[in-house]
Amino acid sequence: NDDYLRKQDADAQGGAEFSYEVILPEFLYHSNKIEGSTFTLDQIETLYVRNKVTGTILDDIIETKNSFKMFDRMVDTLGVELTPELLIEFETILHKGTTMQPTVKA
Repeated sequence: NDDYLRKQDADAQGGAEFSYEVILPEFLYHSNKIEGSTFTLDQIETLYVRNKVTGTILDDIIETKNSFKMFDRMVDTLGVELTPELLIEFETILHKGTTMQPTVKA
């Protein structure tokens, strides 16, 4: 009985990891496309898996790599109230190091 429960738990965790791996590229492709990204789904998958990409604008590359971090942060905050501060945090993560990076107000 305990072995069965452990196997179910392991399958559930593997299923969650598999879902994450499937959802991440699709989510980022559509999300970035709305923002005007030139990335194809294949390029996003290659960037995620191999950390390589060709023929793309530097800002797109940086923003797409930042998208991986932002997606992880979004997953980490599931169930947390969506506040203006959290939205600003997501936006800051997304645009860090790009020409769209928010400037600090003095």
